[in-house]
Amino acid sequence: KMRDRAQLQRERQAREDAEKQKQELEDRLRAFEEESKEAKTQLVIAEQRSEELAVQQLKAKEQAEELEARQREAEEERLKLESEIESERRTKEEILAIKEQQEVDAARLEEEMEEQRRHAAQVEAELEEVR
Repeated sequence: KMRDRAQLQRERQAREDAEKQKQELEDRLRAFEEESKEAKTQLVIAEQRSEELAVQQLKAKEQAEELEARQREAEEERLKLESEIESERRTKEEILAIKEQQEVDAARLEEEMEEQRRHAAQVEAELEEVR
């Protein structure tokens, strides 16, 4: 009887140990499943963030390209204005040169007219002498 009791005691202890071990394994499994679920959630969040960053990067690239295009347009406009200013400067120089030439021509013409008046006066004086 003592042996049976000891045997029963061992069997009960073995069942309790097995039940305890089973409970520990189930607890560990639940904890692992909870961690796995949390890891999946974190992965989804990370993927969403990655997509958001990709969209932001694309927008930034588009903005950079737009800025570069505007800079090129501004540079083209600047060069066009510089060309127009240079053209206007040359036109003013040409106008000044023409004006100076006209003044020179007018002075020469004035001299020629004065020369003609003297000549006419001389001819008139000679005519008077002849008369």
